[in-house]
Amino acid sequence: MRKLARDLLALSFLTGACVPAEAATYTDTYTVDPATLACGYFVTTEICQGYQLIDPIGLAPRYLNAGDELTETVQYTSPVFVRGSNTGDTFFISLPDINAYVGDASPGPNTATVTSTLQGYSGPPAPYGGPYTAGWLNKYLANVGFSVEFGGANIPNTGFSATGITSHFLIVNGDPYPTYTVYYGTGSVLPATPQVISDIAGGTVDHPAILPTGLVGQVSGAIGGADNASHNDFYQFNWDGGDGEALFQATATMTDAEPGDIFNFELFRPADHTLIQDLVLNDNNAFTQTMSVELASGAYVIGMTTDTPIDPEYTITFNTPVTGTASVDAPEPSSLALLAGALIAVSSFAKRRKRRHTLDMASA
Repeated sequence: MRKLARDLLALSFLTGACVPAEAATYTDTYTVDPATLACGYFVTTEICQGYQLIDPIGLAPRYLNAGDELTETVQYTSPVFVRGSNTGDTFFISLPDINAYVGDASPGPNTATVTSTLQGYSGPPAPYGGPYTAGWLNKYLANVGFSVEFGGANIPNTGFSATGITSHFLIVNGDPYPTYTVYYGTGSVLPATPQVISDIAGGTVDHPAILPTGLVGQVSGAIGGADNASHNDFYQFNWDGGDGEALFQATATMTDAEPGDIFNFELFRPADHTLIQDLVLNDNNAFTQTMSVELASGAYVIGMTTDTPIDPEYTITFNTPVTGTASVDAPEPSSLALLAGALIAVSSFAKRRKRRHTLDMASA
């Protein structure tokens, strides 16, 4: 028997024949807190995504071959809502490898058929929860690796939520490059590019400035006021959380703070002045903080406050764009742009005056 096996092995080498590798089967389940997803938008596409290492301990890559089967499941700890802004709303799972095909949308060697189903779907009537089947998929997410992106035009423009997604990958053609991670998240096509509003003065928590009507992606200003007084700049906006809640993210950055300065980045519910989140910006975090929280639909107030006797400039970037509700009498972004030069000049003069005053106080 051993001689026969040796003879068959020798024959395979002589004839160039290869014994095909046995197909591998993988099953993975990941439990994910939606607040850990990183959100951002690119022109009119909003993406919230995260990733898990396939082998977080050993970092062992998977070399996928034809016939391999992978079942990947992401279970969210609470329902994830995708705002119904346009067709193209999606949940997705991706198996990226390290082989990038930048600028090439045709199928590469790493192809697969994929069947995916949403878990805990809530939205327009079935069959919008799946299953979805694709013929071949690769390079859809950042032009890298295997991926499945679904929902798409099949989901009406009214928003939907789900508690997870399961995708079954059947590898058609393998790839010599390894797969280390699983990406997942949601995507939405916004109706317009969010506005960038510069140098708009904020108000107090009780009387915030109302952001202009329409989608808003960023607001910036400078914390002003009398020396040694509490400085506040707060803005009110509307948030669409669907029937439940949706992931909200915003990042605050101070552009010219000095060592030792301390600022608070705060989010309130205006109806009862409930403080939802309070983040500290200081030297330890390079004066940058991101809040990530699930919010129900409604009005909210966000802004900066400090007791520092100077007025550095700040930027609040809404990683998940919000909606302004200012009346028609409020300044439009174009009008604000005309005022920017004067505001910057006044801010620059005030900062020089306040910084000099601070130095004089220190030397007294």
